[in-house]
Amino acid sequence: MMGKEITFKDLVIVFLRNIRKILFITIIAVVLMLALCFYLSKGNIEVKKLIIFFILGIILGVVVGVCIFTLLYIHSPKVRSASDIRCRYNLPIFAVLNYHDTNSVKGINKIINKIEKDVVSDNTTQVEIAKQSIAIMKAQYNFIFSGSVPIDSSQLNQISNEDEKIEYYDCIIENPGMIKALYGKDGVILIEKLNETTYERLNKQIIQIEALRKEIFGIILINA
Repeated sequence: MMGKEITFKDLVIVFLRNIRKILFITIIAVVLMLALCFYLSKGNIEVKKLIIFFILGIILGVVVGVCIFTLLYIHSPKVRSASDIRCRYNLPIFAVLNYHDTNSVKGINKIINKIEKDVVSDNTTQVEIAKQSIAIMKAQYNFIFSGSVPIDSSQLNQISNEDEKIEYYDCIIENPGMIKALYGKDGVILIEKLNETTYERLNKQIIQIEALRKEIFGIILINA
């Protein structure tokens, strides 16, 4: 699997998401640099040299920590954002929903939410967009909802109408009922969860749907 393209925004998000781990790595780096300073000084420690090694330890720890977690981010097997979908698949994205109430998110996570464009500030608008997209598709096609990971009812209720609940078939690869449900249908609308859906399972799902000669009309993403 090819790595993702990395931007400065991604680096900031990687740093904030892993700030505690990076701080731990930085502390270890500082301790090692101070130990090296003591060893090289052979008991004759200068304050100026101590400060220099201390600063070098901080820089080294932060750089190493960011590099480690950036590489893990780039080569992550999971779908992290809507842009990942746009880069890899020619699929319309109907909406990107927030599962958690943005008002309940605090601290560093709130800062990350403001930086990430895929986190929607007005979830109500996105829910309405998703409902309208589904209604437009229903007027033209007969389809089912499916995805590569389980979606609980509270998440599906966001985009369900009061008079008609969404019937979702999860884990297509292991779900014979989903394949049976596809008979007589024109295709599928996918519902996937960011940070949980993996490329491997999503790829297998798309291949299996296409092998059944069914259309994938689009995808709804959930920030879980």
